Amino acid sequence: MSRWRPGDHIVLREVWQGRVWTARPVIVVEDSNEIIALHIAEGSTWKRPFDADGLPKRIPFGDWTLGDDLWNNDVVRISIPGERFSILPFRDNTGAFRFWYLNIETPLTRTSLGFD
Repeated sequence: MSRWRPGDHIVLREVWQGRVWTARPVIVVEDSNEIIALHIAEGSTWKRPFDADGLPKRIPFGDWTLGDDLWNNDVVRISIPGERFSILPFRDNTGAFRFWYLNIETPLTRTSLGFD
């Protein structure tokens, strides 16, 4: 599968035990042998897991359904192809740095929609 171009709109999905856990619309910043950088824009509608009572789930256990939510951060997710983590630098609404988030994960896999 070929690389995505900067500016391409794709989907970043998190998959847990064969099921989609989240799906976010992202914009490709870079897709190279050295780095995969994906912009997740504040205010984007994304799919997230909800339990039977309609409450958002944070830990993947039990049953869930996907529903719409608004993404409340503006962040670029940075991955190194083949590595088992992504780094997300979060900023506040003024653009000032707030904190780093390290996501431990399986390496990103290309799909026809984007990445899992």
